[in-house]
Amino acid sequence: MFTATLAALTLTPFAYGFSPDAKHEYQMTVKMEGFLPLLGGNEGTAEVAMGVLVLGLAGENGNRKATNEITSSELKFNGAKLPLTVRNVQDFFPKTTVVFSPQGRIISNSAPDRALPVQLPGLHIRRFPDITYLPLEIPEAGVQVGESFQFVKNFGDAPLNYTVTPKTITDKDIEFDVRVSQNYTVLENDALEVVKDRADAVSEVTTRMTGNGTVVLNREAGVPIRVKMVNTAVSEVRELAGTGSKITERKLVSTLEVVRVGPGSLRASEKKAPSPPARASNQSARQWTLDPRAWWSTTTRWVGDRMQDLQSYLTMGRMALALAASQIPGGTALMRFILGG
Repeated sequence: MFTATLAALTLTPFAYGFSPDAKHEYQMTVKMEGFLPLLGGNEGTAEVAMGVLVLGLAGENGNRKATNEITSSELKFNGAKLPLTVRNVQDFFPKTTVVFSPQGRIISNSAPDRALPVQLPGLHIRRFPDITYLPLEIPEAGVQVGESFQFVKNFGDAPLNYTVTPKTITDKDIEFDVRVSQNYTVLENDALEVVKDRADAVSEVTTRMTGNGTVVLNREAGVPIRVKMVNTAVSEVRELAGTGSKITERKLVSTLEVVRVGPGSLRASEKKAPSPPARASNQSARQWTLDPRAWWSTTTRWVGDRMQDLQSYLTMGRMALALAASQIPGGTALMRFILGG
């Protein structure tokens, strides 16, 4: 009994913060190298960069509450930037409200439960908070250096297993070593879409994803300040038809980094309702009407913005078609970012 009491005294508690009106800005970057479902399926490199704003809300029933919203985005394929605006991404990855326990267990999530025709490891639209600002579920009793703990989260239909070991504990931060794994088997048709009926399938795909990395939680603010994970997904594709039962392999290595870049709080002055737009005076209105240069500048700027939107949506359409027709590996989370599936 004395030993148990002593162990309890040496445990360090941690509770997530995100107090009402507190805002935290994060920069998330993902780099993927291997087989990518772009332009018919290619070996290459894709890079995704997103700005994420997390705003604390008033909690309920002892739980925390926050919203997350993507504020910037950039996507590159083999170094070439694709014309996707943040608005395009927000259409598929909307602002979300999350309720969670002080230890980080998600209780409710307003994100849409969308699904792609493929199953991908390590990411799901409803699990976006889990890889950014709620990366770990901390034991209620607390943690101790060198004492591992485990938990499981379902990413889609496939569980993701976590083994977490505190490395260092200071008055300010707790640094954790994190190891993850995920396994699943699906059936694919000739379009490489996941199907339930074996009669509709042409191949069986077994995927194993393993990863390791570091999470640093700030004890004072109760938020993560750094997350870095390197995951490797290997898929074995076995043809169901024919005597040879041909087997091929797909592989993807992804690196995820999340850094807290802007803590702060919303002051009363920032909460004021926006003022209605000022009306143009008759003089300025007449000047704009009579000045062809002002009219031309405004018109060309508007047309340019619309063309950029059109180009972005066409790119999104091409990617969606490539997703349905290309050789999509079981080990890439790229289209989750793009299409919000």
